[in-house]
Formats: sequence, C-alpha cells, structure tokens
Amino acid sequence: MHIQNVPSSCRLFFLFSIIIFLCYCNTFSASWQMDDRPNILKNPRIQMSEITPGQIWQSMHAQPGSGDFYRPIACLSLALNWFAGQDNVVGYHVVNWFIHLGVSWLLFLTISLLLRTPQLHNKYPPQQIAFIAIIATLLWALNPVQTQAVTYIVQRMASMAAFFCLLAIYYYLQGRLSQTARNRQILFAIAALSYILAILSKENSIILPLTIPIIEIFFFHAKISSTVTKKIIASLLIGISISFLAAVALYPAIFDFIPRYYGLRPFTMMERVLTEQRILLFYLTLLFFPHPSRLSIAHDFPLSTSFFSPWETTAAIIVNVLFVVLALRIGRKWPFIALAILFFYLHHLVESTILPLELVFEHRNYLPSFFIFIPLAILLNNLFARIEHSKILLASAVFLLSSLFAVEGFATFTRNKSWESERSLWIDALHKAPNSDRPLAVLALQIGWGEHSSEPEYRKALELIKRTLTMVKSRKLADAAQLGNAASLYHKLGDHQTSIQYFQQALKLIPNDAATIFNMAKVYISAGDFLAAKNQLVSIIERDGNTHSDYFHLIGFCDLWLGKPEEAAASLRKGMAMTPGRPDILLALGKSLSLTGYYSRARWFLDMAREKGGESPIVSLCLIENCLLQKNTKLAQAYLRHALSRHPLPSLLDTLTTSKNQYQTVPVNADILLPFLTQEVKEYVSH
Repeated sequence: MHIQNVPSSCRLFFLFSIIIFLCYCNTFSASWQMDDRPNILKNPRIQMSEITPGQIWQSMHAQPGSGDFYRPIACLSLALNWFAGQDNVVGYHVVNWFIHLGVSWLLFLTISLLLRTPQLHNKYPPQQIAFIAIIATLLWALNPVQTQAVTYIVQRMASMAAFFCLLAIYYYLQGRLSQTARNRQILFAIAALSYILAILSKENSIILPLTIPIIEIFFFHAKISSTVTKKIIASLLIGISISFLAAVALYPAIFDFIPRYYGLRPFTMMERVLTEQRILLFYLTLLFFPHPSRLSIAHDFPLSTSFFSPWETTAAIIVNVLFVVLALRIGRKWPFIALAILFFYLHHLVESTILPLELVFEHRNYLPSFFIFIPLAILLNNLFARIEHSKILLASAVFLLSSLFAVEGFATFTRNKSWESERSLWIDALHKAPNSDRPLAVLALQIGWGEHSSEPEYRKALELIKRTLTMVKSRKLADAAQLGNAASLYHKLGDHQTSIQYFQQALKLIPNDAATIFNMAKVYISAGDFLAAKNQLVSIIERDGNTHSDYFHLIGFCDLWLGKPEEAAASLRKGMAMTPGRPDILLALGKSLSLTGYYSRARWFLDMAREKGGESPIVSLCLIENCLLQKNTKLAQAYLRHALSRHPLPSLLDTLTTSKNQYQTVPVNADILLPFLTQEVKEYVSH
C-alpha cells in the first residue's frame, strides 16, 4: 500500500494545521474590505462592549440598515471578536482561519465515513480510505478559490454555514452507520441542530435536506425496492418542505423581496438564470484551474439576454444538463462522481438561480465544492495502487503529487497578497475586470476620501467616477451613487454649482432620495443659500415622514444663519431628543438660546458642548458672546482667559473669519467679539 500505516488523528490534524497555516499566514493583517464596513465597522449592534443577554440578543439583530434578525450565529461570532479586540483585524482573521481548518478536518472525517458506507463496504482498506480522504481534503482546502471565503472577513458567514452543513452531514452519516437505535436518534438530533445553526449562519444552507436523498440512493441502498423508493421520495418531499418553510420563516417577505430587488438590478430574472448557466461552468473551471490571474473580487460577465445571445448560453445549458444526467445514470456504479456533481449544482440553487443577487462571487463555491475532488482522489489512489511495487514510479508520483500541493498552496498564498489592502485588492480587480464599474468606483472612494486627500486626488477620483458612468453595472442605480460621489468631490473642490448639478442628476435617477437631498442641502449651506438648504431638508421630513437628528440639526443651523433663533431652537430641541448629548446640536441650541435672551440656559448647553466635544474655539467664542449679550463683562473675561489658556489668539480670530465666510459652524457676532478681544488682549499685554 502507498500508505503503510494509517496516521493518527492528532498527527493528521497537526499536518492539516501546518499546511493551511502556511497558505494563509500572510492574511492575518489583511485590511477590512467592502461589506466588512456596513456589517462590522459601521454596525453598532455588532460592537459588543460586554457579554450580557441584552448585547448578545442585539448582535443577533444586526442586519445593516434595518437592525432585523440577521444571521445570528455568524453575527454573534463577529460581536465576540469585537468584544475581544474591537477593530483589530488580526483576531477576525485568526477566527476565520480556525473555521477553515475546522471545515477541512470535518471534510476529511466525512469523506472517510462515506468510504465506509454499505455501497462501498470493504472496497477500500483503511490505508486507502485515509489516502483518498487526505488528498480530496487538501485539494479542496488549499484551493485558491477558497481565499474569498476565508480572507474576506465578513464571508465568515459563508464558511460558518458550510461548517455546520458539513457537521450535519457528518452526524447524519454517523447515525446511519450506528448499530443502536438510541445512538442513531441522538446523532440525528445533533445533525438537525447543526442544520439549524447552518441556516442561522447564512441562508444558502437551507437547501441541505435535499442532500440526504442523494446520500441514501448512492451510498446506502444497493437495490432500490418500492419501499426504499417511497422512503426516498418522502424524504425528498420533506427536505423540500423544510427548505421552503425555513426560507419563509427567515424571510417572511421573500415574495416581495424578489421583484423589489430585481428593480434595482441591471438584469431580469430570466437574464440572471441564463447567465448563471455560464457562470456555473466558470466556477467549475476555477476549481480545477484556480490560477491567481483568474481570481478576482469582481468579474466581467456579459449578460445572457436570450438562449442564443451569446451562443455560449445554450452550450452551457446543454453541458450542465448533461452533467446532471450523467450523475444520475452512473451514480450506482460511481457514487462519488454523482455526489460531486449533484452536490455542486444542488448547493448553487440558492445563489445561482432566481434570487436577485449579484452575478458572480467566488466564495459561493465554498460549500458546493466540498466533494468535487473525491473522484480525482480516487483516481490517484488507483494509480498509486497500480505502481506501488515500482519504487521509481512511486517516487515520481509522490514527487508530482507533492508538487501539485506545493503549487496549489503557493497560488493560495499569492492570491492572498491581493487582500493585503483595499487598494491592492481593487487594483488587482481593475486589471482583471476592466469593464466593470466597481473597481474604479472603490478606488475613486479611496483616492478622493483618503486621510490626506487634496485637490489632485479629488480630480483623479472624479476622472475615475466619470469613467464608471459608461461601464457595466452590478446595480441598476449605481450611476446615481456615482453621480452623488462626483457631486461630493466637486463640493470638496469648492465648485458648489457643479456639485448641485450632479446631485440633481442623481435625483433624476432616484427621485426624492433622502441621502442625496441631505448631501445637496449641505452644499447649499456651503454656498450660503440657507433658505434652499432648509427647504430641501424640510421636504424630506414632510414627504416621507423621515426624521433624523441630522435633519433637525441642519434645519436649526440654517435658521440661525437666517436670523430666526426661535425657529432654530425648536428644530434643535427635536434633534436633541433623538440623540441627546451631541456636541454640535448642544452648541447650536446654546447659540439660539443666547440670541433669544435665555442666557443662563444657553450657557448650560454651551458648557455641555464644551464638555462633550472638547475645548473648541467656536464654543469659547459663543460663551464669550453670550456673556457680552448679557452685559456680564467679568464672566466674559473669565471665559476669555480660559480660552486663551488653550488656544492662541490667532486661532480665535481665525474662527471669527471662518464662521462668517465659510459657513462651517454657527454664526458668531464679530462686531461684538472683535472689539472685546482686541481690548482685553491689549490690557493683558500691557500688564
């Protein structure tokens, strides 16, 4: 035998750990990417500060934007990561690596069980079972295609769902192979619990019950009697029912979700289903030829608009159908070929058929590809069995197989380098998907909104955004987002008129979009057109009943500049009720109360703004102005001395100019403040 002794479980697990670690050791500091931000960094429900029932429950309702019940098991794991290390990426990558290691080990154990089922009983001795399971597992675990599910932090949802799916299959097999009814019931119960945990990690696992009839037919029943046929049909119907009920339970509005989201996509349901036929074959080629040059976070995939446009659509449908028919025809003789094919297509049903998801993502192969390499491993096993008596041939085969794993592992290591930073990932995608808008759009955001961005970067980002407007879109309304981004860049450049024009173009694509109107109102403020800004903000509230403290804050801000402090105070109080303690609202409310004569109350709010938001020059000036309006010169002098102990006089004077000319903060009365500051500083210097 080519494996003389079956290695112990501890040694094998250690071997898997070392090999997988070497492939992923360069990922532990890889940056946050794309969906990591809304799901983790900008999701307060995930950001657990203490482990309490309330915060655990909150983490399970962490769907971005809505706070609905959402993938609770995966989200809880992310929340625990946040509790342990906040936004330090290392902890998240370590957990993702452990999940991948766990899935790999479970895959090895599951394949080993499948090789011991009645249909294959005594066909392979223990040494060959170990060989086949090790080879098939490593071909899967080291495949560069899996990097997107492992290195992309938020795709832990996919890898956790896959882990629990495999756990369910493993315990189902253990139950079927068990000799006692009591053990069988316990093992089936664990399998059912694992299935529940899988769908609570990610919904694509709801299809798992349909795997059971495949395993039953090809691995447990040598002859299909009428009784067995009835049981298999019954289990198939039960599996379909469970999957359907699970989908409805998780998404009660699923029947509204599908047509609504197709309205946001640049393709119809038929176009998506037809295009996915070609994509499924593309996934298969990636699995068997996963060169890093073929892997990307974005792919150019022209739509199939009919069965014959492009012609490859019909060819792909025929090939996919032939694969499935082949699996059904030869499944009795070659069960692992049937399992590999049917499991692959079955577990692509959720994400590669009618649901209005984006077309292509490599992480969707993580679960469907579990058994894809078993036939190849069996072929290699048979080859090694034939040549085991020839030392030269055996040594050559071992060398070639080792080289295959080394090349595959190195390809994974190489692909992982692209995930080092957002810029490296999307520059890589730009080269591989030059006709897709997303790489350019993401790079534009990084350039235009970088920490040290300036005018040259703004103009470069604008150039990239304008190029996206002529490209293939993943979302029908992507142009509206890019027009809004262009408007924001023109705002940064001080070209308010052009900025407003771009916002207006965006509103033609998405009429009455609250975020666009809000951002346009901020441009009107920068341009000094407070009445137009206020009208825009009021329109959001009146039309949709859409209320947010930001809206009331800016309405109050506009009223302050329009000389309407009473109206400003009313709006700012509404904003304060929604988000108590916001320093900018405290400042604006204190200012409005100063102008309406409530001096003591105003100082309370201004002092709170100073406490919450820091010793900013504008708060100090508002406090001094408040005292001067009340004609309390001594208190004004005390506030001035306090301000000068923290800010140089030029900083205070510069704030006066900024407030008047750039509309970046609440207005202050330079006619009152400037003489007072000048006189007090003269006296201070003379003493």
